Amino acid sequence: MPEADASAPHLVVVDDDPQVVRIQCAILRSAGYHVEAAHSGADALALAEHGCDLLVSDVQMPGMDGLELARRMRQLVPGLRVLFCTGNPGCDARLAQHEVLRKPFKAGELLAAVDARLN
Repeated sequence: MPEADASAPHLVVVDDDPQVVRIQCAILRSAGYHVEAAHSGADALALAEHGCDLLVSDVQMPGMDGLELARRMRQLVPGLRVLFCTGNPGCDARLAQHEVLRKPFKAGELLAAVDARLN
């Protein structure tokens, strides 16, 4: 697995399912991204204090949902790019104006979505 260099984009991946976070992080790290994992909105906010290029977030999480997390992270990191992930079709109305990756997805789909958000 390649190590991220200092110029690699910094990603924060957040999902309340530890297995989902582990898999997403492994895929993104294998592509050379600098990735930090979070299991809640509060954890992700703490990581964002050190900067972040892209937030990859589940939409529905206990406590703080992904939309609120993105709003709060953008206060810390103006211009932050966001990729939402969801397997819940009930979120569609709330996500109409956002980039969304539908779960389940393949590694290539995640990498393509991240690349599109960063470029």
